[in-house]
Amino acid sequence: MKFLPSFAALLGASLLAGCGNIQTVKSFSTAYQEPSDGERARVRIISDGMVRAVPKSACVDWRVPNAGVMVSSKKGFADQNNRTLNMPGEPVRLKSEGRTVVSEFYVPANEPLTFAYLSNGHTNNGKQVQCRVNKTFTPQAGKDYEARFVVLKSQDDKAFSWFNTSANNSCLSLITTLTADGMPDVTPANLVKPSDAALCHATDIL
Repeated sequence: MKFLPSFAALLGASLLAGCGNIQTVKSFSTAYQEPSDGERARVRIISDGMVRAVPKSACVDWRVPNAGVMVSSKKGFADQNNRTLNMPGEPVRLKSEGRTVVSEFYVPANEPLTFAYLSNGHTNNGKQVQCRVNKTFTPQAGKDYEARFVVLKSQDDKAFSWFNTSANNSCLSLITTLTADGMPDVTPANLVKPSDAALCHATDIL
């Protein structure tokens, strides 16, 4: 996880960086595109900020076909909030998270999928900063997943007491497999352990 300057500053820096970041800027106004055939999995996204996705890639690259925005809690972006695939169960609400948006998507299975999360910003030591998390994992065909990307404001939440979060104002990135009745499967054999995802191209910024 990283704490960054505000989104406006990041976007401005990306624009000033030149042509190499045109696709990066476009990724905020381009919607993620689901696969219509082939092996697929389903994922429910829960976030208090913006979550973009890069299919079939273990690193962040907005040049990849079908990459783009899944959800955004702020208006003005290519959000696809409130989409449903009738996945089982209801999202668990954490007391220590802010207002969240939820949406469900098909994703390619048996190939890496990378998420890029940007929070809406919060105050940290008197400065307005954003939380950025880039995570990658490989969904399995036919399985359902829940991916939560939020800023936790306290650690008094026991909904996920089995998950070890860090200090206050921490970035929570949590991906779980869902059981047939829609409950997170937290058995050790089925825990999803996403890896940190780097930029595919070092000159990209966001």
